[in-house]
Amino acid sequence: MLLLLLEALALASLLLPWLALATLLLPWLALATLALPWLELATLLVWLLLAALLLLSVLAAATLL
Repeated sequence: MLLLLLEALALASLLLPWLALATLLLPWLALATLALPWLELATLLVWLLLAALLLLSVLAAATLL
């Protein structure tokens, strides 16, 4: 039982630097979640632009026929 506890502590000590790094990244993740609505708006605008380009290409092809 003691050996299992020591192995768990050794594994936890290996994970501590990664946990510290993750806590450094948390403010940036919170900032990224604030940017999500803007990213959604940007993707919507890109889809609208692609749809407009597709419509223009269809209209251009129809005028050539």
